Amino acid sequence: MRDFTLKDLMKPEPKRTVRHLSAIINFAKFREERLANYQAFMAETDSLNEQKNALEDSNEERANRIHAIKQARAADGESVARLQASRSLGTQPQF
Repeated sequence: MRDFTLKDLMKPEPKRTVRHLSAIINFAKFREERLANYQAFMAETDSLNEQKNALEDSNEERANRIHAIKQARAADGESVARLQASRSLGTQPQF
């Protein structure tokens, strides 16, 4: 209410007082409604953040596994190259 003044407290008029109380009640109802929506959205946001964190952890774990597999493959690469070379030459591989 923009027209609420000190006069409304010192010498209240019934019509204005009812209007001011009505505005306060309307605001309280509005806030209650918005608060319920806000809390529902916050709960959903928290749930989605937990899901996102779980997916990020899973992604990181899989990336680490891929990295380990690539390292093992690179380490075996030399042995594979020697095997292929020995097959092409027709000799027995030496390990």
